[in-house]
Order: sequence, then structure tokens, then C-alpha cells
Amino acid sequence: MAFRATVLSVMVGLSIICPRLVGAVLYGTVPGATDTTLITIDPSSGVVTLVGSIGFPDVQGLAGRATDGKLFAATAHQGSASAGQVLTIAPLVSSTGSVLGVPDGRPIGALALSPTTGVLYATCNRISLSGQPDALCTVNQLTGTLTPVVPDQALDPAFIIGNFNGLTFNAAGMLYASTSKVLNPPSEPRLYTVNTVSGIATAIGMIRDGSQQQFNGGVVGLAFVGGVLYGATDTGRIITIDPATAVYADVGPTGLGIVQDLTDLSVPTPQPTATPTGPMPTPTAGPCSQSPPNNPCVPGGGPAKTDCQLEWLANPVPLLENQTPVPDVVCQNH
Repeated sequence: MAFRATVLSVMVGLSIICPRLVGAVLYGTVPGATDTTLITIDPSSGVVTLVGSIGFPDVQGLAGRATDGKLFAATAHQGSASAGQVLTIAPLVSSTGSVLGVPDGRPIGALALSPTTGVLYATCNRISLSGQPDALCTVNQLTGTLTPVVPDQALDPAFIIGNFNGLTFNAAGMLYASTSKVLNPPSEPRLYTVNTVSGIATAIGMIRDGSQQQFNGGVVGLAFVGGVLYGATDTGRIITIDPATAVYADVGPTGLGIVQDLTDLSVPTPQPTATPTGPMPTPTAGPCSQSPPNNPCVPGGGPAKTDCQLEWLANPVPLLENQTPVPDVVCQNH
């Protein structure tokens, strides 16, 4: 999921170039029995770069939150005490995962953060006794608690298809999912759209190449980068997928084997502040001259919807694609 914005705000002679969300980074995981490696992936070639150890085995879910540069991660690790553990990672600081709450006890296959509502979703195990990620859950971003969107409702209404291991949103808030071939009928892997209200997945089509040849493995990770849908396969390759037809094209091998789940994370890049070009005006009465906590131009001030968590606020508030305020914009009295 890609979030990008460039804002130039002006206040009577003072120009400020705000932090720019640029250089989207495609992250993935390489899970193992005792640990998982966090990686970045070059979307143009599929080549991976090692970031470091997450410190938890079998991390299969990954989702980025661009507002603070944080990654959410989750384990499958069926049958272990850490199955269904939600983690947070600050990749610019460390690759190590921090525990968020207690493990669910059942595998999580994928994570995706809605760019329009800010809700974190997961493919979770709620139906199948074999431990397949087969239902849609929401994830509490403070406690890691999983809640089924609809209790006892599988992503597949026929209760046949499981292992929904890829999950991602496009910029408009449409949720997509993909499946593995493991423990699934010959129809898989397929690309799906998912209704976030009913929790039901609807197949777009079999993931296949331009000659209608079905992909010979599973698609276990999905992410949009710049409007292009990328997939990670359990055959160790990165592919692109047409979200309208499910036809794929090969990008290249990862060089590290299976990459499990993908997420696109754009992080703020500080930009220089321009030299003031004129005198600063004397503030007039208005919201920016109030005392905290009512002053929305100080960290934590003002209502949560408009608080930029930094020192400036514009009116109207410029929003990113995920409908959160753009960091560090100019406070204007109106």
C-alpha cells in the first residue's frame, strides 16, 4: 500500500517545504522455523536486500503504516505457543519485532492496513481445524487482539478454500487476497476481492500467464506499489498481477527462496526549510492562539481528526491518501 504526498504551504511570505513521502519501500519476510528475516525487495527485479532478524519464527503477515513508518507483523507457527502473535517493527531503527499483546493461538496468514479507514485486517484461522488462514479478522493496533469480521464466516462461503496468504488494499480501499496451493483444490491459486463487511472473498480469476497457463505455485504475498500489484510466490519469485484479470507477469527470482507476504511502506523524508522571504505576521485571535490542549498547532492539541502531531495545522487540513493529516503543514488563522 503506497501513500505519497508533497505539500507546499505558504503563510504571508514564509514558505515551508513539508516532509515528502517518497521512495516507497517494498518489505517482505523470509520465515524460518526458529527466526524470520525482514527484507526489502526491488520491485523492478525481485532482488532482495537483508534488513535483519525479526526474532520470531514463521512471521507470515506484514503491513505498513505510513503515518509513523511502522510495520505490523504476525506469526503463523501453528501448534506453538507463539502462533498468531502480532508484532510491531520500526524498520528504520531495528528489524526486531516487539510483542503486541498475547498470541491468538491460531495462525495468521497475512495483514493489510486500509488506506481509507485505517483499520488493520488479517487472514486468520477461525474455521478450519487444519489451521489454515480461512477467515477475515480485524486487528486491534494497540493490543493485537483479533476479532472476526463476521463470526463463523469463512472467506470462502463454501468452506472449501483456505490458506489465504496474500492480502493488500489498493489506494481506493479495495481489499485483495490470494491463495496458496497447499491444502487447496486445483482451482488455486486465485486472486480475490474481499468484502470487509461480510468477510466474503469473491474470485477474480485463476492466477495465470498470458497464454492462460495456471501459475504452478501459490501466491503468498501481495502489495500495491505505485498502482501496480506485486505478488510473492512460494516458488521464490516476484510477479506482477493484473488486478482486473489475475493474469501475471514474471519479475524475477528473490534469490532467497520463499518470501512470505509483502507490504509497501513510504516513510517521511525530511526536506529543507526555506529561508523566510518576508516578515511574520502578528497572530490574530483564532484556534492557533488558544492555550493547550485546545490549540491544534501543538503536539496533542486539538481534535484527533485534525491533530497533525507536530507543530503546524492548515485549514482545511491537507490529507494523505489514507485520509490522515499530512505531517508538518502551516498553521493558518481564518
